[in-house]
Amino acid sequence: MADTNLQSFFMWQLMQNKESKETKNPTETKENTLEVNKEIFNNAKKKMLQHFVGIDSVINAIFNQIETWFLYPEFLTRPTIINLWGLTGVGKTDFVKKLVKYLGLPNKFCTINLSGDTPELHDDYGSGGSGVYTGLSNNVLEALTYNNIRPKDKSILLLDEIHQFRTIDNKGKEWYGSGKYRDIWNLLSDGSVYNNSQIVLYIQGKILSLRKRLQQAQNNDLKNSENISNKFLINFGIPVYEEKEKVLKSQDPSLTQEQKEFYERMEKQNRKNETSELEKFFKESWNPLNSRFLANMITITPEDINYINMLRMQYQDYTSVLFDTMQINKNNYNIEQLFERCSCKVMLEFLQRKHEELSNKNINLDFEEERYEEDNYIYSKMLIFICGNLKEEIYTKHGTLSTNDIIEFLSDRFPPEHIARFGHNYIMYPILTEQDFEKIIEREIDIQEKKLQERFKDDTLILDRNDIKNKIKQHGYNIKQGTRPILSLVGLILSEIIPELLVKKLSYKDNIITEKE
Repeated sequence: MADTNLQSFFMWQLMQNKESKETKNPTETKENTLEVNKEIFNNAKKKMLQHFVGIDSVINAIFNQIETWFLYPEFLTRPTIINLWGLTGVGKTDFVKKLVKYLGLPNKFCTINLSGDTPELHDDYGSGGSGVYTGLSNNVLEALTYNNIRPKDKSILLLDEIHQFRTIDNKGKEWYGSGKYRDIWNLLSDGSVYNNSQIVLYIQGKILSLRKRLQQAQNNDLKNSENISNKFLINFGIPVYEEKEKVLKSQDPSLTQEQKEFYERMEKQNRKNETSELEKFFKESWNPLNSRFLANMITITPEDINYINMLRMQYQDYTSVLFDTMQINKNNYNIEQLFERCSCKVMLEFLQRKHEELSNKNINLDFEEERYEEDNYIYSKMLIFICGNLKEEIYTKHGTLSTNDIIEFLSDRFPPEHIARFGHNYIMYPILTEQDFEKIIEREIDIQEKKLQERFKDDTLILDRNDIKNKIKQHGYNIKQGTRPILSLVGLILSEIIPELLVKKLSYKDNIITEKE
């Protein structure tokens, strides 16, 4: 009867939450109307054209190709793929990051650096990165999960340094290096990196891992138990606690009162920590599973949340479950956080139930239903940028680069079936002109001057442009090396000039004050 009442309470809370969300979000369609998205899209294009110099044709081409993706993503059945190629340092990566910012998708953006898996290419291109992103991933699924990107999210993925990645060796034989990111090819061709069957296998592996941990806890408790009755209970997976007689340090008559109080506190804390391994397995709000990965892979229903909380009520702390349930109505509820608060026992029973549910579902699906189910795992609303660097001699050799020139370059690194998965949208960055670089230098000086004036709240702090440009000419730069070196050079020169300007300004003000006195 009590379990029935608790279940009714949890379901009532979940329904309240659902009604609350429906009440709080009546303007959801208003906030995401086509008109609003068009405004965001057009403003983003305008800002990109203002920010970047000399690549108007590139910006226009990219925005033409991503218009359907941004405005009508529900009509797409596969990810949208765009290839960006150009010299090192021309700003391809910066371009994508600015686009993400202006389109308002920083929370649905993931970068995977593909360098580091082919050391023989590092000397040629000079980057030689680690081949990992912030989350230390080994595959695309891990990287997307780390960034909370699920299949039906509108998102942007940057596959950077593709020129340092390869799947054939120098002799044309298949080669995958360390094996990282092999699921890229499924994503580029089918739009998915996992399916329902793989989820079932993943859950099965986690169940076996938790069962092994349960067995270890039982073995440890059996080893430490001296009571036959307790051993019988432990064999059936029932946690027991045996308090053993110990010589307490605090009872040593030679101790001072201060020392005695110290050891009493330590002994009290030790008693709290002396729980059996099985008890920890059942009650401790911790488990070894990757909660974020699990929360992103498995579709969690209100019934699942109800079942988990019932298990937590049974095995863990009553008050914490009630508190977590109340958070549902405050819209602070998070599946990842819920998993993190579950004990190993709770997660084991939940995963066993979920495994049975998904396995039965797979068995009962017919061909059409199976295809429909697989669509749930396709990243159809994802925009993928594949960025690579070209050597200057390739530009010199071909003059105006074409898609065929890039494909010829890729053929030394990938077999035809992999190149085909890059799609047909290839955009080549132009080599910037001297006039473009003059505009970039002028813009950078403007930006730094404005920052200086805002920081010190003084509009009279003016940078000497002629002096800065003369210093740049003295240092010299090669426009074919891209924008990165010139921006670094401007920053270096400004770091020398700005302190001198501030000292002069301060001295000038001091002189004025002295004269008045």
